[in-house]
Amino acid sequence: MIAVTHADIPNALMPPGEIDGTLDVPAMSRTDNLWSTTVSVAVVTAMAYIQGSAGTLDAVELFYDPKDLTAAHRAGFESVLSTTLPEIAEEVVAQFGASHGITAGNLRFLCIEQVPKPITGDHPSPAQRGTNLAHHLCSQSKSILGAGLVGRIVARDGTSAVMDMMKIFEPQREASGES
Repeated sequence: MIAVTHADIPNALMPPGEIDGTLDVPAMSRTDNLWSTTVSVAVVTAMAYIQGSAGTLDAVELFYDPKDLTAAHRAGFESVLSTTLPEIAEEVVAQFGASHGITAGNLRFLCIEQVPKPITGDHPSPAQRGTNLAHHLCSQSKSILGAGLVGRIVARDGTSAVMDMMKIFEPQREASGES
């Protein structure tokens, strides 16, 4: 099963130079924050859909194309994925229908690994080939969303989930005098 999640992010949410912060990552660019939020939504949506449609999902391996995140942001992002997302996935499964008992205790990440692009001339590793395939598949997300469920590919629009998660940064923007 392949799950593709797409989110339309309005340009107004990405003003140049905008800085967000959390307790574990005191300063991160808005675009990096949106990237990690969108990836988190995509991962939990895929986990929940696969769990809800295919039975038991208890272990996940996540390989992602690295970004220029700060060390603190990367550590916070990976921590959210490994500790918080299994709990959120249970809630999302409930949205798709019946829960199959996902809890933080039985859903875990075997690995969360950044996969850099291969050096020109080198043969790509299996993880690099898979990450490249995912990149090209996701670049077609709007077409896939229009088709719905096609064979083993399912598409979900994650725009509302990303926008809901980004609302926590709105008071920060209002306090700084932005609208």
